[in-house]
Amino acid sequence: MATLAHDTHPTEAGARTAAGLGFALLSAVSFGLSGALARPLLESGWSPGATVLLRIGIGALIVVPFGVHALRGRWHLVRRNAGLIALYGALAVAGAQFCYFSAVQYMQVGPAILIEFTAPAAVVVWLWLVHGQRPGPITLAGAAVAALGLVLVLDLVSGADLSIAGVLWALGAMIGAATYFIISGDHGNGLPPMSLAAGGLVVGAAVPRAIQLLGGLLIVLGVVGVKLGERTTVRDEPTPV
Repeated sequence: MATLAHDTHPTEAGARTAAGLGFALLSAVSFGLSGALARPLLESGWSPGATVLLRIGIGALIVVPFGVHALRGRWHLVRRNAGLIALYGALAVAGAQFCYFSAVQYMQVGPAILIEFTAPAAVVVWLWLVHGQRPGPITLAGAAVAALGLVLVLDLVSGADLSIAGVLWALGAMIGAATYFIISGDHGNGLPPMSLAAGGLVVGAAVPRAIQLLGGLLIVLGVVGVKLGERTTVRDEPTPV
């Protein structure tokens, strides 16, 4: 009997699932640390633009070689999807991170990241309204639990002080994250996932620098007394770059 292309041996499928879960866990931990690592920089004078540029630039240096290798010379895929890569880099990479780091200037890391990660609920609404994919009861129940958790974490019931600017920036990050999920989940463009990530990081690193050169963004780094835990790194006065 002929073996179909999508047929997979149970052992191989289990290994792929385990690897996928491992990468997902590593991704979650890495992103969870981003706010905690960036907050001391922001409090010490770094601008959100500088923080985003540093983070995305380092990511691009690491991922681009893998993205190029994944293409295997199929550069027509990049040309064909240039608009998609630009949108992915501008909104899903640079936009989401800039809005998130701007949000943590006004509010705690926990609430900011929780607002951003209501993005899956936004994706469900998008698929429902635009593509007619009506969510099932379990999905709706999950969205309701997420909404309840957001109300509790933000302490909306007690009327606690809430930074409107912080919430708006976090909602901007949520839109960027939703864009990330939607584009990443579309496998019809033919781009290898690693190549999409690499292209997005290159565009994402270029966006804040381009906006800065046009006079629309101040990028400041080189600050005094960046404290992380018990350690303090002393640098020169904040310097625009």
